[in-house]
Amino acid sequence: YSDGNAQYGLSVNNSTLTSSFNTFRLDWTPTSLTAYLNDSQYWVMSTNNTMPFFDNFFLIANLALGGNKGAGNIDPNFTEDSLEIDYIRVYQNSYGSVMSTEAVAPRTNNIIKHYYLDGNLYLESMYSDIQEVSIFDVSGRIVYHSVVKAKSHKFPRNSINNGLLFLKILNNKEEKIIKILN
Repeated sequence: YSDGNAQYGLSVNNSTLTSSFNTFRLDWTPTSLTAYLNDSQYWVMSTNNTMPFFDNFFLIANLALGGNKGAGNIDPNFTEDSLEIDYIRVYQNSYGSVMSTEAVAPRTNNIIKHYYLDGNLYLESMYSDIQEVSIFDVSGRIVYHSVVKAKSHKFPRNSINNGLLFLKILNNKEEKIIKILN
């Protein structure tokens, strides 16, 4: 955290950076950020909920020179340069998206995180155990139920039907229903 902005990463040196097009990739999961240059991993960082990576983000693609961010000295004879970008693509995890990020038991500040990873839906409680979880289809039929009694729970992808579903989480004698699109 620096100057109100998140700044993490390393520099990369590659002989083709200024002579040909290169592919830069960032895989952003709930637990890590992994950077690639031309499909070779060059940087990985574990993340947690104290870091800013659970907030909304945007992309900036620019050619910036100078400043106090480690760019070094600029040749006084420098006049101009260019940055050519062929494309920018953003992909969402193909295993579905969570439509809500609501909290369970807000009176006790008991936050439940939910996300898709490696084809499974995960629940994680920050403080106390999740007691039970149920998934209902749009007609109200229970399609999945489990007594959990743990801080985390994994739903295998094949145990959940496709479509709009409702996830009911019981915790500390309170319940919360979250809409999910699978």
